[in-house]
Amino acid sequence: MSSATSKDVAPPGVAEALPPWSMPETESWWLITSLMGGAASDVPPGNFDPLEKASAKEAQDGNFVGGMGMVMIVRYKDSPAGPYDELIMIPGSFKNPKGPPSLRVTRIYVSSMKSIWNGRRNWNIPKHLAHFTFTPSTTVKGGTEVRVYAPTNTPDGTDATIWCEKPFFAAVLAPSWLPIPAIPMDLKYAPLRLTLIQPPLESSECVETDGLIGTDKWCSILPDFVGSIKSVSVSPLLDAPSEDGSSKERKRFANGVDFPDFAPYSIGMHWPSMTLGFPEPVIFD
Repeated sequence: MSSATSKDVAPPGVAEALPPWSMPETESWWLITSLMGGAASDVPPGNFDPLEKASAKEAQDGNFVGGMGMVMIVRYKDSPAGPYDELIMIPGSFKNPKGPPSLRVTRIYVSSMKSIWNGRRNWNIPKHLAHFTFTPSTTVKGGTEVRVYAPTNTPDGTDATIWCEKPFFAAVLAPSWLPIPAIPMDLKYAPLRLTLIQPPLESSECVETDGLIGTDKWCSILPDFVGSIKSVSVSPLLDAPSEDGSSKERKRFANGVDFPDFAPYSIGMHWPSMTLGFPEPVIFD
């Protein structure tokens, strides 16, 4: 079932991949940005792509209630859309037509055109294209440097896509100093519920090439996470403008335009290898 409304034609080379999706051997890092509180004014710039203007307006109309927020970095070794990388912002919970406030993905980048078209079509996930690099850190022992780059032209998932020279997101992920062993985790048995309720999506004017398909109904999804978690240390890599005009260097995680400039807790969660399941959505008006 799909709530897609724009011309239901996939970009060249993109095949339909209907839910449910099961993705084994997935690696993910969760950077916690907040645990409680929040108000409409707390939704910072960069949380919505310009295409998602209706969602951005709704957030500023008092529908954002805050609570737990996080940034996720995900590496899919295998999926119905093939292997790809992903950067996700969940700023907290929002009011919705179905019931109590629930979590919502507001900004998300993936490295796969097939993931963009199917993710938007299947679950109202507002995916956009980006280029990811993962390299060993030269400054942090055992660390991995993650950088994400936006396209400079209309992306179509081919080699013709031109990427910005500077990343809009950059971070170092490293083993935490905390002596905590890996903890087996199945979130369907945990008190932490990660139900996502996603609003309809606007369509781009170039949906047959960029895959930014639109939808007209709401979706509710409860992903399934099964694996083991470890603690991870996180630190920013992007140079940031000085706030007081001095020459003192400051680092940040994101540029605040293509992705919100967030401030996570210094210790996050690392899933070295989990199975992530995305079920069929519950669709409603």
